[in-house]
Amino acid sequence: MTTLKIAGGIYREICQFPERREILGSGGRAAAALSEINDDIELHGFAPADEQIRFEIQSSLAVYNFHINLYDSTNFVAFRWLYGLASPQQEPTFGPGEKEIQMAINGDVILRYGMVEGNAVVNADVVVYDPQAPLRAQYFTKNGSTAKNLAYIINSSEAKLLTDQTDPYKQLKQIHELEKAAVVVLKQGPHGAIVSDGIRTSRIPCFKTPNVWSIGSGDVFSAVFTHYWGIKNMSPENAAYKASLATAFYCNAAYLPLPLDFAASFVPNPCVPTVQLDGRRKIYLAGPFFTVAQRWLIDSLRETFLRLNIDVFSPIHDVGEGPANIVAKDDLAGIVKCDVVFAVCDGLDAGTLFELGYAVSIGRPVVAFTQIENESDLTMLRGTNCMIEKDLDTAIYKAIWLALEK
Repeated sequence: MTTLKIAGGIYREICQFPERREILGSGGRAAAALSEINDDIELHGFAPADEQIRFEIQSSLAVYNFHINLYDSTNFVAFRWLYGLASPQQEPTFGPGEKEIQMAINGDVILRYGMVEGNAVVNADVVVYDPQAPLRAQYFTKNGSTAKNLAYIINSSEAKLLTDQTDPYKQLKQIHELEKAAVVVLKQGPHGAIVSDGIRTSRIPCFKTPNVWSIGSGDVFSAVFTHYWGIKNMSPENAAYKASLATAFYCNAAYLPLPLDFAASFVPNPCVPTVQLDGRRKIYLAGPFFTVAQRWLIDSLRETFLRLNIDVFSPIHDVGEGPANIVAKDDLAGIVKCDVVFAVCDGLDAGTLFELGYAVSIGRPVVAFTQIENESDLTMLRGTNCMIEKDLDTAIYKAIWLALEK
């Protein structure tokens, strides 16, 4: 079998809710994901020349079946998430004036991820490139990398940054033309993905799952696409379909590696939007916002929904404070205009519960997020078919899937 070489980050990852600590990163996760599917994988990543850190990395990844090649760096980078879909904090950060380190890799098939502490200059017959940089994405060829057959796997924010275009089809066209890419896969989160070969496009669904562990889901998508397109010579559409299915398996199970028979053992339902991305759905964001912690969560949730291409009506942002008779009227009018209500129910805030009762009375689906409330206090929500979730990422995605399929 052709050796698959993966160039990507190896990072410490810490999530608070749910609590989880790992050493993976984009490169480590990709190699781990494929380690039962492909027995000839080389992982190339950066790490400090510190014996203890390198022992920790090697020990953490030793349970998987792949080879590791480490290149010297100054720092061992960590990422922290409060919850999976929140924007992570990087430790340490790197200033614009710091010298960027490089690794050089040649091979037949290479999966190259963007990395925060440096980059990989790759030369291969087949390359899959995932920029992994929504704030500072760079074109594949900028650092001198070459490929006879190049596939881009890129998300909407990266594509907008690279092309300065908002229309997804213009983004695809520009990347094909400027980079001579054979394939471009534009990931759109819960909306699925668009696969383009420069002549035709096809849409790949996002699959609905009972649980959602979101950290690293894009890494898994790129890894599985590379295996089926770059190693198995599958068509781009079929490879992307397999990748989406594998991503759903990972998000639901939250463990690695992917089993060899993941496609047969796990058959979730696809999300089938009733509108395309340019016909956006809207979610009403209910919840208390009277303390710093409450307001921070509402702000973070609003940012997350918007980043996932879902419009949001948030009472504190869209109505603000004012006389009760005006605020209440405008808030309830906002529920009427929305497709789904997402509610933060911890604390059982009176205003939030009133909004949920009104939403149910006019037939709006409700997703209620609560970590601490007793089941007996949720009787009315449960009895009126509100969806209740204790995991925040799962609650967010289920609200979006409901909105998209409404």
